[in-house]
Amino acid sequence: MLYQLKSHERNTGSLSPENKQLLGVYSWWESIKLGGTGSPKVKYLSGINELDNLINAGTDLLQVNFEICKKALLIRIWQHNNCYVYYFFLKDVINVSFCKRKLIFKLNNFKELKFTFPQSPSNAIQKFLNKTTLKIHFV
Repeated sequence: MLYQLKSHERNTGSLSPENKQLLGVYSWWESIKLGGTGSPKVKYLSGINELDNLINAGTDLLQVNFEICKKALLIRIWQHNNCYVYYFFLKDVINVSFCKRKLIFKLNNFKELKFTFPQSPSNAIQKFLNKTTLKIHFV
């Protein structure tokens, strides 16, 4: 299941202490040991109705990055001055595939989230994805 977090009062994408605990956000030191918990920039393709409607309305491409948490994957999406924060629990992921710079998450409610990595080297993406507990199919 995909969830949306309430926006921070200044729309920065920051998380409240309650949300950090819910998602299992890594501490600063744990993040350093992992070599970072954030992804290279990616581009959103489809899968989140609210964002699909923004794209269909003719807005610019949405800039995205992921953050690995202990229990979930956090998705921060920027469109102009707006920040949208979504997450899904790692236990809800059925399949993850990475093929030709496209990343597809299949969730247990049959939802597919699609992203692309246009500028990042694919080995940087693989290195990021390997930090998760997800089983990823690299094609």
